[in-house]
Amino acid sequence: MKISQSDKIWKFLTENKGKEIPAVVLHRVGSGKENGFCASLSRRISDIRAYGGQIICRKQNQPDGQIHSFYTLV
Repeated sequence: MKISQSDKIWKFLTENKGKEIPAVVLHRVGSGKENGFCASLSRRISDIRAYGGQIICRKQNQPDGQIHSFYTLV
């Protein structure tokens, strides 16, 4: 049975509840591959929220203009 990207991310977040997880880590978790990339992480987070998961997102602006995102299951 194939596990969805949302299910993989949900499992990882529940195992790390209360911890801030970088978006890049969730991309890898969702893909199921060390160097993989989850399709549309924001959509996967929305799916989890729709099922009642309370996830907060913190964005961090970098001096070079990049924005890094971190997610926490509360």
